[in-house]
Amino acid sequence: MYNFLIEFYSEEMPFSILENTAKSISLLLENEFKREKFNFEKNDFFYSPTRLTFAFQDLKINKKLINDMIRGPSTKANTLAIAGFAKSLNISKDKLIKKNTSKGEYFFYEKKMENFNQEAVLKTVIEIVLKKVSWKKSMRWGSNNLKWARPLKNILCFFEDKVLKFKLEHLVSSNITFVGNHLEKKKIVIKNISHYFKTLEENNIQISQCKRMAYISENATKIAKNLNLIFNINKSLLKDVTALVEKPYLFQANFKKKFLELPQEILTTSMIKHQKYFPLHNDKSVLSNSFILVSNVASNDKGLLIVDGNERVINARLEDAAFFWKKDLQSKFNSKEEDLKRLIFHGDLGNLFDKVKRLQFLAEMISKKMKLTEDETQNLKKATKLCKNDLVSQVVREFPSLQGVMGYYYSKELGNNHYVSLAIKEHYKPLGQDENIPSIKIGKILSLIDKIDTLSGFFFIDNPPSSTKDPYALRRMAIGIIRILFEGKLDLNLSQAFIFAIDLYSKSNFNDGTFKNLEKRNVVTNLAKFIIERLDNLIKEKKEINPIILKSLKINYSDLNIKEIYENAIFLNAFIHSNKGTMFLASIKRVFNIVEEKNKEIENGDICEELLSEKDELSLYNTYKNLLNKSNYKYTDAINYLPSLSKHINSFFDNVKINDDDINLKKNRLILLTKLKNKVNQISDFSVLIKGQES
Repeated sequence: MYNFLIEFYSEEMPFSILENTAKSISLLLENEFKREKFNFEKNDFFYSPTRLTFAFQDLKINKKLINDMIRGPSTKANTLAIAGFAKSLNISKDKLIKKNTSKGEYFFYEKKMENFNQEAVLKTVIEIVLKKVSWKKSMRWGSNNLKWARPLKNILCFFEDKVLKFKLEHLVSSNITFVGNHLEKKKIVIKNISHYFKTLEENNIQISQCKRMAYISENATKIAKNLNLIFNINKSLLKDVTALVEKPYLFQANFKKKFLELPQEILTTSMIKHQKYFPLHNDKSVLSNSFILVSNVASNDKGLLIVDGNERVINARLEDAAFFWKKDLQSKFNSKEEDLKRLIFHGDLGNLFDKVKRLQFLAEMISKKMKLTEDETQNLKKATKLCKNDLVSQVVREFPSLQGVMGYYYSKELGNNHYVSLAIKEHYKPLGQDENIPSIKIGKILSLIDKIDTLSGFFFIDNPPSSTKDPYALRRMAIGIIRILFEGKLDLNLSQAFIFAIDLYSKSNFNDGTFKNLEKRNVVTNLAKFIIERLDNLIKEKKEINPIILKSLKINYSDLNIKEIYENAIFLNAFIHSNKGTMFLASIKRVFNIVEEKNKEIENGDICEELLSEKDELSLYNTYKNLLNKSNYKYTDAINYLPSLSKHINSFFDNVKINDDDINLKKNRLILLTKLKNKVNQISDFSVLIKGQES
C-alpha cells in the first residue's frame, strides 16, 4: 500500500498538458527523494481535469546511507551561497562544519540518523519540487503570488496516514479533498490514504487515467457492436478524452445523414478535433453518421439532454462546413493568383503567389534532373500550380488542418487526374517521423521542392533554427527531405537544388537588395551541414546504423546526394560488422598505429619501386596500386576491395622488417604504409571507425 500521497486540486486544467506535467512532477519527486536517501518500492501518478495525485509505496529513509557528509560551498564563497546551502538542508549555518579537501577548505554538513527528521525532509523535498514545477502557460489569481495552470484550490498530503503539513504560498496542506462538478462541490475529510481512494471510488471518480482509458475503449467498442458498427481506436483522441473527464459516461449520438455527402475528412475533423467525438464506421470502413461522445456528467434521463445538446452543436458546425464546401465549389479553384498575393508566406520572403512561382521553376529544374516522362512532367506542373490554392478556400480557413486534403477534392472536381490531385493532397507529408512519405513520384517531388524552397528561404535571410527554438519547423522539413530522398529512392544533387532555390529568392521582386550581397555558397554549405546534422540525429534515433559510420564518410557538401550517403552508411555499417570487415579493421589499425608514431616528413614522399625487394612488400605495393585503380569505382566496389588488403598487410608486418638498418629501406616502407593509409582514408575515415570501436 501507499504510505505517501499528495493531491493538488484545482479548477479544470487544459487536457493537453496534463500527462507531461504529471510525469514531470513525478520525476522531480523521485529524484529529490533519492537525493535525500529515501527508498521506495514503486510510485504512481494520476491525473484528471481537476487533480494531480502522486503516490509512493513504502517510502522510507535508507538508514545505511543516512550517515553522510554533504559538501557545500567553499569557505571563501559569499555569505548568500553559504546561507543558501544551509537553507536547502533546512538547518542553521552554525550546524555546518569546515573541512580541508584536496581542492581547499569547504563547508560540510554531517547527516546523522539521530538528528534526521523524515517529515521535515519530506516537507523540504516538496517545497523544492513545487518551486521547480513549470507549466507551458501559468496564471496568478487574486492577490496570490502562486502560479499554476489554473487556480489551485487545495492540497492534500499524507505520510504514514498522518497529515503532512506544509505551506505553498497562501495554501496549507490538509486532509481535505473535493468531489462533485463545478456547480456543486462537496468537501470531504480524508482519514488516511486508503480512505482517499475509497472516497473517490464511492463518488464514481476514477482517479487512474489508465483505467479511465480502458473503460472508455471497452464501452465504446460495446456501443459500436450493438449498432453493427466498428470503433477504430484513435490513440491520440482516446488520450485527450481521458484527460477531459474523471467520471466517464458514454453516449451514442447521430448527425444528419445529409452531411455524409461532404468529404469524410471534414466530418472526422469536426468530430475529432473540435468536439472530441469518436467516429464510427461500417465494416467497409465507410463513415457512419453515428458517433460516440463522452461526458463528465451523469444523466437522469439516460443521456437524452446531453445527446440532444451535442447533436445540435455538431449539426450546426457541419451546416457551416457544408455552406463553405458549396461556396468553394462555385469558385474557380484554378484561378487563385490574386488571393494568394494577399496571403503572406513570410514578411521577408514574399507572399504565397511568389512561393508558387518559385516552386514552378524548381519543378521544371527537377523534372529535367530526374528525367521525368512527359506525362509525369505535365502532372507535376499542374500539381505545382494548384498546390497552395486551397489555402484561400473557405473550408481550410475554417479547418486549417485540412490544407492539402481539400486541394485534393477541389482538384478532382476540376477534372484533374488522380496523380495531380493526390500529389496536392500529399505534398505536406511527412509531418512527423511516424507519417509515411508521399505515395507517388510526383507527390514526393512536389513535397521535396516545397520543403527545399522553405528551407532555402529562411537560411537565405539568415533565420535558421537556434538551440531549441524552431518556430517554422525547419528541422522537421529537413528530416522530411532526407526521408523522401532515401525512402523514395530519388537521386538528386541537393546542393544544386539549394543553389537554384536561393538564386530564385535573390531575383524575386520582393527582394529589395538586402540579401543580394550574401555569399550563396556559404548559405548552401550551411544548408548542407544542417541536413547532415538532421541525418545524424535520424540515424541515432533509428538505431539501425552505428552513428560513428556517418562521421567516417567523406561527404561532398557541394554535391550532396542523401540517397547515396544513406545507402553508403548502411553498406559500411554492414561491412564493419562482417567477418571480412572486422579482419580489415584489425589489419589497417596496424598501419595507422605505426604511421602515427613516425615522423611526418615521409607524408609527402614518393615510393621508390627499386627499393621494394621483399616478396611481401611487393605484394602489398601491388595491392595498393590496384586500390589506386579503383579510384573511379563506386563506393561499394571500393569497400568490397578492402578485405583483399588484409592478408598482404598482415604478411608485410609479420615478415618485413620496417625499421630496417638501411635508412632508405625504412623510409620507403613507411612511405608505402603512409600512402596506403591515406588512400584507404579517402574512401572512408577508418581512423574514426577504429576509435569508435575501441570506445
